[in-house]
Amino acid sequence: MNAVVTQALPHWAVTWGTAILIFGGGWVILSFLFMASTNDSEHWGMRGWLGWGASSAVVVALGVGFFVLPDKQDVVEYSDAKSYVASETGQELESKYSDGPFGSSSPSLSIDRDGECMKDMSCHQWYVKVHDTKWYFKDAEGKPVFWEPVSGQQFSVSDMKTVKVDDVRQKVIKGSNLKNPSVQFAEKGPVLVGEAKSAGSEKIKVVGEYEGRLVEAYAGVNDKGDVNLVPMGVSSDVSADDLMKK
Repeated sequence: MNAVVTQALPHWAVTWGTAILIFGGGWVILSFLFMASTNDSEHWGMRGWLGWGASSAVVVALGVGFFVLPDKQDVVEYSDAKSYVASETGQELESKYSDGPFGSSSPSLSIDRDGECMKDMSCHQWYVKVHDTKWYFKDAEGKPVFWEPVSGQQFSVSDMKTVKVDDVRQKVIKGSNLKNPSVQFAEKGPVLVGEAKSAGSEKIKVVGEYEGRLVEAYAGVNDKGDVNLVPMGVSSDVSADDLMKK
């Protein structure tokens, strides 16, 4: 997460500081207009000027204090996170907040060293959409992860990269006992590296010839690139060890 961390004021400091300065500025302008419209010079004597000046100073000091006094927090800005995700995974990070004419209106994501962001709905704001599933970009104890709330799965950034059919086919050719294997995704569209690690996910289907018969199996590819095959259906009488080279 350090690759995309910046420091910024807490949202409450920005919100209240801006609100007070706007209110104070408006109040000062209205006071000037009121003074200019009255001819009662005695009413606006030295005492009135001192009172107005002191009140204005207090309001301005309060507004500036919200910007100066609070400690800055470690946060991730949407634009930085979007660029990071694109470069590391090739995926597009989207936001549930619309992008305005002056950039994204998405709030920044506060770094949560205790992992509470994994439970906090306020962190459900940026996501990568694969098929019809949204994987939310979150902070888990200082590390960027993607979390799918329905299944509860948590993927690392590298897990969010997509698997290429040709790459899997070459691994099956080198690592299995199948002849002329055919490799295809069980679903239309991309398969994530994290989904492909287990053959049990049934994301990658492999069909090939083994000892003169047609065999169907699901493939899993681990972090080292090793392939394992689990026979399916009518091929269940063939073991996984039969299909893989020793």
